[in-house]
Amino acid sequence: DVSRDTWLVLPHSMESEYGVDSWHVRACPTRSAATLGYYNCGQVFRAVGETDDKRWYEVPFLGTVAYMCKVYVDITGAEVEAFIPAHRRKSLVCPSKSSTPQLSTNSKFGQMTLQKKCSTLFAALQEARKEHQAAQMNYLRDDRTCRFCLPWGASMRELAGAERDYHLVRTSMKIEDIMSQLDFFGVPTSDVLNVPLGCEAMFVASLMKLSRKSFAHRDFSNPSSETCWLSCLFQSLWHSVVFHAAFDEYLAPAKCTPGKGEKLLLALQRTWAQYQEQPDEVGLVPSGHLAEGFGNGYGDMSEALASIQTELSESSHKAAVKISELIVVIPVPTLEESLPTPATAWKTVVEWELQEAPLIAVDISVPSVTRSSGRDLAKFWVPSVGSKSLSPLADLGPGHSLVAVVCYMGAVQHYVTFCRRQREPSKCLFFNDLPSLTTGACKELDWREMPDMCYRYSLAPRLVLYESLIAAEEKVLELGAHSASRREGCGQM
Repeated sequence: DVSRDTWLVLPHSMESEYGVDSWHVRACPTRSAATLGYYNCGQVFRAVGETDDKRWYEVPFLGTVAYMCKVYVDITGAEVEAFIPAHRRKSLVCPSKSSTPQLSTNSKFGQMTLQKKCSTLFAALQEARKEHQAAQMNYLRDDRTCRFCLPWGASMRELAGAERDYHLVRTSMKIEDIMSQLDFFGVPTSDVLNVPLGCEAMFVASLMKLSRKSFAHRDFSNPSSETCWLSCLFQSLWHSVVFHAAFDEYLAPAKCTPGKGEKLLLALQRTWAQYQEQPDEVGLVPSGHLAEGFGNGYGDMSEALASIQTELSESSHKAAVKISELIVVIPVPTLEESLPTPATAWKTVVEWELQEAPLIAVDISVPSVTRSSGRDLAKFWVPSVGSKSLSPLADLGPGHSLVAVVCYMGAVQHYVTFCRRQREPSKCLFFNDLPSLTTGACKELDWREMPDMCYRYSLAPRLVLYESLIAAEEKVLELGAHSASRREGCGQM
């Protein structure tokens, strides 16, 4: 076991015997994770813990925790302990002067554009698939004329049974890890697996279009005219790429069992399953589970979102806690008779130092709204996208894009939602579980038409949800690390 402040070193024997002169510091405990920096041979570093499977050291890095794998895998598949305690070195350099890792100059993953990140991950996936196919054929190959090229540089030779099994498991885990990251960026698993080896360029060319997919959408029932606030909140979260991917991957019913008292998570899971399974022609999605979880009666949107965040943050399931950290709620009041805007919201985000939050919900507070002022307010919150653009621009700050605008009908105390079409960012879907209140309203429209629709039906923006895939990347890597190390249900974590 690693106690706190254990000092270790990569010995020079690793260089002389295996040609390893430095060791990667990674963002999460997987070999495909982004490289943050590296330690050279002979450089002392401090380990503050280890992962549950005891295969990775936890090390401090720029104010956070990073990871270093404990073992080196040689060309035969044998594992070699990479580090020794620092006190076993003959000449110990003062740790305070040697424990700072070099920043990585080879990996620029954290600075890449979304398209470049997806392309890089896809290329790594193709190599992993080649390695897996080579192992299936019972061979390791590095001949340049051969179809399969493995990075560890083994000669072309037949694998023994146990060694073959080892490489099959190793490459399978690597493929699963890379695909979980691609899935987060919105690239469908089926599309990835159906790409033949050697056709990478064609797929990468259409990667961004695939990553901006629209989710299937349904309408909710509202038999008591009291659950509009819950259905609007659900619609907003469902249409978020960040929340949708995280929920599907880590909190879906098949992957997570809520603990005692986690009634909101249970309500979300049950409604999530109903939303997915309900065909368009059969009918409306029931709101009963949401009403049971949040309580009967009328409620407030921002309070409901805060309740979800609080319950997840207190969960015994580490992935649930991490997902709660994706979301922040920013209140934006009306000051000096001026209407709140995204600029004023972002000013608060900066003041609270929440620029890196993957999901930002802006809670708009306006004392009284007329039809005209509701239209004026809506104009401020319409997203910045051209009518023919394939990719949305930043709508909040430098990198957050709009997901949904929830509007309030004050005269009848009713919520409706405009959700962005991911495949067509210039368009939105309109959701209203009491359609008689907006007779004649279009189910799909351009964002530029939204302000006039607000005027026609006396709507005013109340809560606006934004997301940033880039800001979510680190959280998703952490989620993947927890998921890889623990596969149990929520209640058992």
